[in-house]
Amino acid sequence: HITYVKGNLMPEFILSWKSHFLSWKYFLKENKNLGLIIKYEDMVQNPKETFLDILKFFQTKINFEIDIKKFTNAVDAIQFNKLKQLEKQISFNEKSYSAKSFFRKGIVDEWKSVLPKSILKNIEKNFNEEMRKLHYV
Repeated sequence: HITYVKGNLMPEFILSWKSHFLSWKYFLKENKNLGLIIKYEDMVQNPKETFLDILKFFQTKINFEIDIKKFTNAVDAIQFNKLKQLEKQISFNEKSYSAKSFFRKGIVDEWKSVLPKSILKNIEKNFNEEMRKLHYV
């Protein structure tokens, strides 16, 4: 897969969802405290707690204090609807060349209502262990 970033070609290796998740799972098993798995759903449903978890992870690597006012402003600034609006105003460099926008709908669990039941069953069958680990099923 090739992504265009500011007119430059940037190769991007895209694994399957399962391979991507398992690569991080096994990496973190062997390299404790070197990474953090964050789910999109957590960022949407619990933005303060999730962002705080990220900052606490960084605090294990870098010594810094959390400024509550800056923290609150940052959580407010990264709300999906604000990022989508900002993309409309000034674009978003990480958007792939062929995509209409980087920020689409931002709906949690939309896949459950969009995909046919046969595909949902197939996904849950083939990715059951990983989905359980991440509390999707």
